[in-house]
Amino acid sequence: MLPTKNRISKKVFLEILKNSCVFDSSFLKMRVKKVSGAVKKFSFIAPKIVSKKAVDRNLLRKRGYVIIKNVLKETLGSFYVVFFFKKGSEKLSFKDLSLAIIALLKNGAILK
Repeated sequence: MLPTKNRISKKVFLEILKNSCVFDSSFLKMRVKKVSGAVKKFSFIAPKIVSKKAVDRNLLRKRGYVIIKNVLKETLGSFYVVFFFKKGSEKLSFKDLSLAIIALLKNGAILK
């Protein structure tokens, strides 16, 4: 799992939704807000439309955090990033989910 210091708190979440850039793929939506300082924080949202079972939604979120933990050292700049899973993402394998997240990070100029 990703350390708590690299996860977005509820206090900042609404501000990110209002003032952020949006990047889209077929299974994920990513919102990015550039900030000053040495801040790199991430969050994953899995709504009930993705899966009715909390177990499946939690698995998606945990997989997302593991993927981010693996690429965290390669990220550039200071930012807040929120990922939203879309319907159909629950069927993705870990490898496919990893490729989708990395592709979005590269589109948003967050990853080398």
